[in-house]
Amino acid sequence: MFTRTSFATVDMAHQGKILSEVAQLVEVNKLRSTITQDFGTINAANIWQADRAPKRVQKPMKTSRTI
Repeated sequence: MFTRTSFATVDMAHQGKILSEVAQLVEVNKLRSTITQDFGTINAANIWQADRAPKRVQKPMKTSRTI
């Protein structure tokens, strides 16, 4: 999606439409983040901490729309 702005493609306005649709899906709880923890800045210590953190196994989320 961000290729449009990086390369100034002729259909850049479509990116705004995609982001608006994503925002709407988030607002009605049909789309949610998969992030369960934030370890901050990417560095060796935080990568080490993230690697050793307990992994939370979740069922795959069912989607009702493809963007």
